[in-house]
Amino acid sequence: MGLRHQEQISLLEKVQNSLLAEQSTLIEADPEYCPKCGKKLKKNGTNSSKFHAVFSDHKLRIRKHHCTNPDCHWSSSPSVKSVFGSAIHPDLAKLQCDQGAVFSYREAQQNLEKLNCKSRAINNHTQIKRLTDKVGSVLSQQNLGFCRKN
Repeated sequence: MGLRHQEQISLLEKVQNSLLAEQSTLIEADPEYCPKCGKKLKKNGTNSSKFHAVFSDHKLRIRKHHCTNPDCHWSSSPSVKSVFGSAIHPDLAKLQCDQGAVFSYREAQQNLEKLNCKSRAINNHTQIKRLTDKVGSVLSQQNLGFCRKN
């Protein structure tokens, strides 16, 4: 009855591809003027950008612009990372951190591979370590600030 786990992930990936294609057109709505010189901007194709959801990886097309002022040469090359600060969905980051905090980084990688039914470069042990260390550093700084106040 129903779909197997791998089939569910595949279906979810197809649905997300369609949804993300629509959402990517809303990223960084068409700016009208150059942030450098103030002249009118012109569309300049699209930029391919990676996005990592919880169970799947995607490539989004994000609109680029360039300045109409020949002396300016400003152009945009937006990506998911430049717009949002990360190309990883927050739920995936949380999952990686949860796994990295409880298991060795290699075990965490293996656990995520089992959950995804495949190996994904974004879930490698180095990425899990990097993200876990980054979150740990922020928490450590907050903890230091808390201790100094008390």
